[in-house]
Amino acid sequence: MLVEAGADVNQATTNNGVTPLYTACWNGHNAMVRLLVEAGADVNQATTNNGVTPLYTACWNGHNAMVRLLVEAGAHVNKARTDNGATPLCIASENGHYAVARLLVEAG
Repeated sequence: MLVEAGADVNQATTNNGVTPLYTACWNGHNAMVRLLVEAGADVNQATTNNGVTPLYTACWNGHNAMVRLLVEAGAHVNKARTDNGATPLCIASENGHYAVARLLVEAG
């Protein structure tokens, strides 16, 4: 795999700053998220176009186990805000992902 060959897991793959971790979070690939986090992916690296983090994206899509993994890996629950001020808790609540919202509240 590329990670084993020394690929930079934090290298943005698009002009918008989308990283492999962001993409894995968006698509709900828990095993890939775990692999990337274990390989040193920055769980707080935001996209350049709007400030969205992997945690925000996982919350948007209601990926409860993934949110837990990111929080345990050090994702900033309260500091992860988009350029318009939205937080992961805001987007989880807006999209009806109450288990995710509860997890975020419990995390701080």
